Amino acid sequence: MDNIGKKISLLRKEKGLSQEELADALYVSRQSVSKWERGQSVPDAENISAMCAFFGVSADSLLGCAPPAAENEREIQPPEKPVKKRLWLKILIISTVCFFAFMGLICTIVFIFALTLDDDPVLRTIIVPMIVVIAVVIFSIVTGVVIALYKKGRKPRG
Repeated sequence: MDNIGKKISLLRKEKGLSQEELADALYVSRQSVSKWERGQSVPDAENISAMCAFFGVSADSLLGCAPPAAENEREIQPPEKPVKKRLWLKILIISTVCFFAFMGLICTIVFIFALTLDDDPVLRTIIVPMIVVIAVVIFSIVTGVVIALYKKGRKPRG
């Protein structure tokens, strides 16, 4: 019990708070905080949860179950998900720009090809759409290969 009180007191003093200020933040009385710190009582689960959120520590650390070194290592490591989201956003933007550039090139080629046709409706209704479909399929395959190569390169090496 005494260990929890020392940890609460230490965390409170690190933030430069008085017992009254901590009590106000947790919606408890100053006397409750004082009793916790002196080891005369133990905070309930709701107050432990509120203190963990307030001080930014785990319940294990607050209760004295986790060594401080393990907690510091978790805090130092950057989260992975935002990095992946930004990377996927970059891939999406690059793929979109490449898609429109590629489609512009294909449309120009199709337009030039269509001008050379002698108003043959069969050629215009079959060949021109086929060229566009082939271009989209090729672009999709290339994008899939780029994403697969990226995923393969990001696997952890053991």
